[in-house]
Amino acid sequence: MTKRSWKDEYVSKVCPRCRKKLLRLDFGSSEITEDRKQTLCKKCVAAEAIASRGKKYRATLTGKVTTIWGGLVYRTKQAGRTMDLTREQLAELLRHRKCAYCGRFFLKDSARFYRVIDHVVPLVLGGNTTISNLVAACWMCNHHKGDRTPEQWLMRWYE
Repeated sequence: MTKRSWKDEYVSKVCPRCRKKLLRLDFGSSEITEDRKQTLCKKCVAAEAIASRGKKYRATLTGKVTTIWGGLVYRTKQAGRTMDLTREQLAELLRHRKCAYCGRFFLKDSARFYRVIDHVVPLVLGGNTTISNLVAACWMCNHHKGDRTPEQWLMRWYE
């Protein structure tokens, strides 16, 4: 192992995430690399830790409710519709284990069958955000249904 001098700390290095050219002092010490410095700068490491905490929070029921609630409020206001829903009702919808349209169970690791909240009568067709107009659906059914009512969506199979 070679002895490092104080001058080594003042050599510049580029952070692969933010692409800034910084001094080696701006990288935290670590056993990961041969120069005993982390590959990301201290600011990027801190941002990554915050993002990781956000992912963990959104994985909980409270985090899911908070995230979906914000989207529902925004979309309802944009459409000029009314919203008569509580967070508890939304949490109850998220506890459903099956798609309201196809009956499949929701899978955690599947991109096609994860749970979304769907308006039965879409906002663009005059539907409101109420507990009677919301169902838990898999992404595939929600995507294929689009901005149609369930009757319009099912009629396309029989025409």
